Amino acid sequence: MMVGVYFSGVVSFFAYDPIIQVPQLSELTKEEALKQLLEAGFDEKDISFEEELSDDVKVGTVFDSDPQEGSSVKKSQGIVVTISKGNYFTIEDYKGKSMDEIEAKIKAALPLAVVSVETVATADAKPGVILAQSGANIGDKLSPEKEITIFFQVAKAPSVTISGVIGMPIDEALALLDASGVAVVSMQRSTIGMSEEEIAAIKKGIVVEVDPPEGTQYVQDGSSNCITLYYY
Repeated sequence: MMVGVYFSGVVSFFAYDPIIQVPQLSELTKEEALKQLLEAGFDEKDISFEEELSDDVKVGTVFDSDPQEGSSVKKSQGIVVTISKGNYFTIEDYKGKSMDEIEAKIKAALPLAVVSVETVATADAKPGVILAQSGANIGDKLSPEKEITIFFQVAKAPSVTISGVIGMPIDEALALLDASGVAVVSMQRSTIGMSEEEIAAIKKGIVVEVDPPEGTQYVQDGSSNCITLYYY
């Protein structure tokens, strides 16, 4: 005798979840990226956008996505697209560069940053040139939204009021002016043509004249000019 078995129950239906290839999105605007994703098969409710700072991508355009463009994903997985809201500003080594140029560059990129400048008198660099920097390390990536103070030491032309060097021993006068950062040289005068009495009256190694003359406010402008001390 054969027994027939009859099964009665509920048949389960599984929703179809197609595989979608993420289209190329880099450097598209948000609107362009959304259009591409919809055409690829994503539902708008599964597409998310977020904004982040980028290294060099134009503001308002795509620079990343999860999953990445070109990958194959299930439709239900959805996608997060990252839009550039601006660029990081990378700190470089500014030594030897113009302070005016660098300050303008920093302020344009970092509106909340404070640029602190200390001038240092030196004859070894052109006035206005950056000598040192601190407050942010070379290579740091700074956000335009970050409040920060960046410190610079900038060369300025040394200056000195020439005073009291006549009658001073030549070595002391040279050291005094050199310490002010100005260029100074000495020149020994000849006694040729002088009488024996005049030569005998000379105080050797003592400054007898200075050019420019005493009382001058001398500024070292970075050129070949200098203060000259004359002695016998």
